[in-house]
Amino acid sequence: MSDIFREVEEELRQEKLKSLWKRYGAYVIAAMVLIVGAVGGYRFYQSWVVSQSGLSGAKYATALRFLGESKFDQAAPILDELAKEGYGAYPVLARFQEAASLAKSGSRDEAVTLYDTIANDASVDATFRDLARIRAGFLLVDIASPEEVAERMAPLATDDGIWRHTAREIMALSQYGAGNFSKADEIFDSIMADPAAPARLKSRAEIMRTLIAPKLSAEAS
Repeated sequence: MSDIFREVEEELRQEKLKSLWKRYGAYVIAAMVLIVGAVGGYRFYQSWVVSQSGLSGAKYATALRFLGESKFDQAAPILDELAKEGYGAYPVLARFQEAASLAKSGSRDEAVTLYDTIANDASVDATFRDLARIRAGFLLVDIASPEEVAERMAPLATDDGIWRHTAREIMALSQYGAGNFSKADEIFDSIMADPAAPARLKSRAEIMRTLIAPKLSAEAS
């Protein structure tokens, strides 16, 4: 008797499954297709990302090789293409290289303009934007007024700024170049007094203060 009951229960379960399948089978299949499609799509996307990143990386490496060989005319179109169509971080890296190449060739105004373009591009990561401001600042040290340099560097020279030490060094160098030795010495002194300042930067600040000292003595006499 118990065997009969088990058979009946099994038939009922099968009938219930058939009924459920008739009602929801299409949805189950659709869900499975979506899952498989999502997995396949994700894998395809991963493959595409690797492919695009690899292509951009190879082009960037080629451009760097040309730059290393001083073949700027051959590197320029590659960097320009990467800046416009490169994948991932390569567009901004290409723009940095373009600006550096301009500066190296003596076109400092154009280089500063390109760095400013990067710095003002909201789509670029904030760290890279600030780095562009720093690079522009170094180029402007001996061609712009200390006031302009200070205005550019002030937002980066705050106590919590990650570029504050370099920004202050740029401001100090600008003051030194303009003959404002007392102001330059004051800024270099603040760098040396900052326990978080990198050792190499402190060393440079100390050297500059050594150079400034006799000038301050001459001014005082």
